[in-house]
Amino acid sequence: MTKILSKPGHGVALIQDGKATLAFQNYLDEITQQMNDNLLGLRIQATSYTVATLPTAATAAGLIYVSDEAGGAVLAFSDNVNWRRVTDRAVVS
Repeated sequence: MTKILSKPGHGVALIQDGKATLAFQNYLDEITQQMNDNLLGLRIQATSYTVATLPTAATAAGLIYVSDEAGGAVLAFSDNVNWRRVTDRAVVS
């Protein structure tokens, strides 16, 4: 049995039998969440447009939210020619 302790004298097992302990995995998950929150923010927010008010795809970049796309609201991205739905890459209509 392999046992790696957090610090000498603390006696908290981080890895046992070649696997992270539940406590260590929870700690790593918490660090990952904090890093993502600091790097990305708590959420990604896309600007909302209707099909009639879409900016030109030739100069726009990033993701947008199309609130009245055929079939329902959807995220879309520019391929520098058209806005395309992220769900199936079809041109927004």
